[in-house]
Amino acid sequence: MSYKSIAVLGDSISNGYFDHPFGGWVQRLTTKLSLLRPHDIGMMNFSVSGDRICDMYHRFCMNIISSNPDSLLIAATANDVIRFHSPENGFSLSLGTSEEYWARLLEIATKIVPQIFIFTVPPVDESRNPLIGIFDWKYYNLNRDIEIYNDLIQSIAHRCNIPVLNFYDICHGSPIWGEMLYDGSHPNAAGHEFLAEAAYDWLVPQI
Repeated sequence: MSYKSIAVLGDSISNGYFDHPFGGWVQRLTTKLSLLRPHDIGMMNFSVSGDRICDMYHRFCMNIISSNPDSLLIAATANDVIRFHSPENGFSLSLGTSEEYWARLLEIATKIVPQIFIFTVPPVDESRNPLIGIFDWKYYNLNRDIEIYNDLIQSIAHRCNIPVLNFYDICHGSPIWGEMLYDGSHPNAAGHEFLAEAAYDWLVPQI
C-alpha cells in the first residue's frame, strides 16, 4: 500500500480534551491505523478548541491546502449551535451562516483533496447544562439543536457525494454514552476510545 496523509479539522473533542493519558479519538485512531499499516499513515490534526465551521474553513485555507493531504476528516462541532448565557438565546452561528461556510469549505476541498469524510456531532448530556466556557460564560448544548445541525450537514454532504459517519446515532444508541462523557459534551477516555473504534471500523474499508 502507498503512503497516505490524512488531515483533520475539528474542535476540542477531536483535539483530545479530557482524554488521559492519550490524545483523544483522533490520536487513538492514528494509533490503530498505524498498527494496521505501519509507516503508511501520516495524520495531521488541525483541530482547535472553540473552532466553529467558519474557523475551520479559514484553517483549511491557511494550513491544509499547503499540506496537500490525500484525505480530509471533518469533525463537525457543536460550537456552531451553542447557546450562550441562556437556552433561549440564538445559536453561536446562525444556521444560514453555517450552511454557507460548509458549502464554501466543501466546494474548495473537493477540488483539492481526493477523499473527504465527515463526522457528525455526538449527543450531549443536557442534565449537565449549563457548561462553563471562556471568560466563565455559561453555555448550553441541546440535543434538539445538534439533531437539526447534523441533518443540515448530512444534506450538504449528500449533495457533494461525501460519506458521513453519524456519531450522533452511534453514541445515542449506546446505553452508557452518558458515562463516557467528562462533562456534558466532551468525552472522557472511554468516550474517546468509543469514537476512535467507530471511526476506525468505518474508515478502514474506505482508505
